[in-house]
Amino acid sequence: AFRPLPPAQRRRACAGLRMAATVRIEAALQAWQDCEADGWTLSAARLPPLLPQICMRVPRSMASPEAARQLDEYFGFVGARGRIVPFFACMDQARAPDSRVHFLPFWRAFSEAARLAEEANAKCGVVQPRPSSGSSSNAEGVVKRRRERLAGELERLRDELLEAAAASTPLGSLRLRQAKAVVRAAHGASGNVAFWRGLEQALLDLGRCTLTYEDLARWLEPWMLTTIAMRPGGLTPSGGAARARKPRRSQSCGAVLDADAFSSEARQVDVVQAKCFGCLADNDTDGLPVLLHIYDVSHERGMRRFNKVL
Repeated sequence: AFRPLPPAQRRRACAGLRMAATVRIEAALQAWQDCEADGWTLSAARLPPLLPQICMRVPRSMASPEAARQLDEYFGFVGARGRIVPFFACMDQARAPDSRVHFLPFWRAFSEAARLAEEANAKCGVVQPRPSSGSSSNAEGVVKRRRERLAGELERLRDELLEAAAASTPLGSLRLRQAKAVVRAAHGASGNVAFWRGLEQALLDLGRCTLTYEDLARWLEPWMLTTIAMRPGGLTPSGGAARARKPRRSQSCGAVLDADAFSSEARQVDVVQAKCFGCLADNDTDGLPVLLHIYDVSHERGMRRFNKVL
């Protein structure tokens, strides 16, 4: 029978993958959007017919025969008679607090599918090429690294929240003080103070003493969209919330991620993005955030001629 990796072992396995954490998060949101869920929950009876569509959202799911075979087993397309479908086992659906599928366990199970596919591709020698950095500036490289690091930290936070919720009473709920303790532990291991400070404040702003899976998903939603929406050079007058209202082409799945399917709070990420990725100081929350690129053109012949005139 399929047994999900323990959280610590899963984190080590994901850390060794070449697949970007933002790709996994974006693909999971795409798959959830395809399910046409009711907010952050979905009727468990509706999920089995949707499994083929969810499987196709897994990044690089068809890159090698081994990846396709692994996912066929994981989603129960083959060899599932008489046993729990591994995708459901990873969601721990048998212990769900109600008859509905919640986004956070779904996201965890989807990330496991992406890990299986990428490991299978690596065994077959089908390795995802790293994006070329030749045309990227140093500032863009810094933003990319911070974005990927924060996306990985969000995945770890998800696992720790689900562990705490599974051990709490009633099942699937979490006390505010427990959630704060998990966030502060993650905060201490992160180098991005602004991101985690904002995340903790957003948790307090929920105004709830007991948090359900749905509350946790609604809380994490803007921060997930922040990590995948942040693009180098994207903090411009035409970016941020105005751009988020339009469908955006997915970098991982080739489909359109419709930001209107998510909450209005998730679109207001201008200043949050700028502070999280080091573009603003913590106390600078007014005005329009921008990225400033400075180029030295003093060595060019035209500029030398121009400087002589001046």
